[in-house]
Amino acid sequence: MRRESFYWLAVLFTFALGTAAGDLVAERMAVGYWLSAVLFGLAIAVVVAVYFALGLNAVWSLWIAYVLTRPLGAWMGDCLSQPAGDGGLGLGTVVTSVLFLAVILALVVFLATTREDVTEPERRMRRAVCPPKPLRAGAVGRGASVVGRRSGSFQGAAASVRTDGPQRCGAG
Repeated sequence: MRRESFYWLAVLFTFALGTAAGDLVAERMAVGYWLSAVLFGLAIAVVVAVYFALGLNAVWSLWIAYVLTRPLGAWMGDCLSQPAGDGGLGLGTVVTSVLFLAVILALVVFLATTREDVTEPERRMRRAVCPPKPLRAGAVGRGASVVGRRSGSFQGAAASVRTDGPQRCGAG
C-alpha cells in the first residue's frame, strides 16, 4: 500500500505542477496555446536527448518528461475547447471530453485486441507459463495421434515454470 500511495501522490503533484507550468507559460506570460505547446514539446525533446546523449538517470528522465506532458495535454484540451477569440477551436468542453474519451477507448480496445504493446520477453514468458491447450481426443490435425502424451508434457512444462506474479492464462 505504501508504494501505491507514493505513486498516486507523485501523480497528483506532477499533474498540479504540469498544469500550473502550462497555465503560467500560456496565459500569465501570454505566450498562447500554440507556442507554449511547441515550447513544452521542445522541452520533452531536450529531456529525451539528454537521456540518450548524456545518460540522464532513467527515473529523473521519466518524471521530468511526465511533468512536461501535462501542459501538452492541457494545451490540447484548451486548444479544442476554448473559443476562437481566445486562440482555441471553439468545440466546447463537452465535445472535447467526448473526443478524448473516444480516443482513449479506441486505444484501449486496439491494444487489448492486437496486443501490440506486449514485448517479446513477455510473450516468451506467457508461452512458458501458459502453454497451448492440448488437442482433444479425436482431434484432426498435426499431433492428433499423441493427444495423451502431448497433454501430459504440456502440463509438466507448465508446472515446472516458476513465476513471481499472477498467472492469467485465460486472457489470451
